[in-house]
Amino acid sequence: MTTSMRRSGRRALQVLGLAALVTGAVLPLQSAAAAPAGVIASAGPLTQITTSPTLNCQVTRADDQQSEWFPTGGDGACGTFVAVDGAVFGPADLPAGGVLTGTPQYVVSTPVSQTAATGAGTETDPLTLVTVVGLGDTGLTVTQTDRYVVGAEAYRTDVVVANPGPGAVDAVVYRAGDCYLQDSDSGRGTVTGTAVACRAGAAADEPDRIEQLYPLTPGSSHLEGAYDDVWTAIATGLPFPDTCLCDEEIDNGVGLSWPVTVPSGGTARVAHYTTFSPLGASPLEVSQGLLTQDVVADGEGGFVITIRNTGAVPQTVTSIVDTLPAGFTYRSASTSGDLRGDPSVAGQDLTWLGSFVVPEADAGVPGVFTFRFSTVAPALVGDAGPNRVVVSGPGVTVVQAVDVPVTVVAGVAVPTPGVPVGVAAPNPAAAPAPAPQLAATGVSTAAGTGAGVLAVLLGSVCLLLGRRPAAR
Repeated sequence: MTTSMRRSGRRALQVLGLAALVTGAVLPLQSAAAAPAGVIASAGPLTQITTSPTLNCQVTRADDQQSEWFPTGGDGACGTFVAVDGAVFGPADLPAGGVLTGTPQYVVSTPVSQTAATGAGTETDPLTLVTVVGLGDTGLTVTQTDRYVVGAEAYRTDVVVANPGPGAVDAVVYRAGDCYLQDSDSGRGTVTGTAVACRAGAAADEPDRIEQLYPLTPGSSHLEGAYDDVWTAIATGLPFPDTCLCDEEIDNGVGLSWPVTVPSGGTARVAHYTTFSPLGASPLEVSQGLLTQDVVADGEGGFVITIRNTGAVPQTVTSIVDTLPAGFTYRSASTSGDLRGDPSVAGQDLTWLGSFVVPEADAGVPGVFTFRFSTVAPALVGDAGPNRVVVSGPGVTVVQAVDVPVTVVAGVAVPTPGVPVGVAAPNPAAAPAPAPQLAATGVSTAAGTGAGVLAVLLGSVCLLLGRRPAAR
């Protein structure tokens, strides 16, 4: 099929989708309780998140007239694909995706089961949808879990590949889609760290509007380019080449891929956020570290917490909770930096409540909100457990910090080499570059990147000089 034929067919699909909206052929949004299997319906702003029985994806956003993935109405040209043993498994219907689905190696995934959405839509109990497919005669199964917290502009997808067979299996997992940014079917691209996005054209009403795939599992690679180039790349069965036609305004698509090895009798998991933001908001990234190289029994030390914003708009968090390791106590009046004032203390939990603005990125440099506080360690030498931080705010998607393990030792506290006494330095355990790590819980995630380490160091310099980072 020629490129012109593909685009003609594509436009026909678009017209049909719009006609469905006009005639009312698309069912009205339902409450989460009444939504059918495969649909998360809510007050939004992502009012409907749909996963087909063969793992297409489609999203409807409040105030947008059309779906977020091409085409409007029906299954989206978006989905989960797995390349294994020379075959590529994927959805039964991929609109304008014949360059992939028409290849001899393409095999439709076999529907196994799908649930209706469950959950309350809160951070602790998100709306959750589970879909299971089989991968032909490979014996592998894929369990996809989509989770949404009402009020957020992003939802989380976990893909688990299970292998009941006797030997390990190598595969490549893809999450990819044909973008439809509301102003036009054409747009630019953008790469921020390991995240990749379609971005609206420079002359669009909302030029910072994005559809972003933000990986939570390390080892991903990305692709942004012409939509059919994304499908062609998946047809090769190889990981994406980490390329972006970022400055070209084209009819584009976007994707992430992960090479995985699925052990015999075991599983391999990948996860990411998908963000739909008219203003270009991205998930906030939290990191933490120790103020001293060693934590000495009965000695004073402390922690530094940094929140990075790689998006195009400021974001506000309203709660920061730090759970101290066993036996540690907070030293009164020690909080300094971008956050001032003592927290409320309940057992090991330190809680700061308020309106804490994390500035937007400026010319590609993330906005940073960072602060530190001092603690007194217990007299008992040994493993004290982790320090844990949870940051939250209404409608804000947060990639939480990796827990920092803390061991109390005998001796004298020594500052981290190269860092002035009292200035926060990152704990290597809190920033395992190159990509965010999955948390043990189902919704929260843990982040730590090389860029996060840089952000902590920059924040520390601000603390040393007694200045706040300027709002951008």
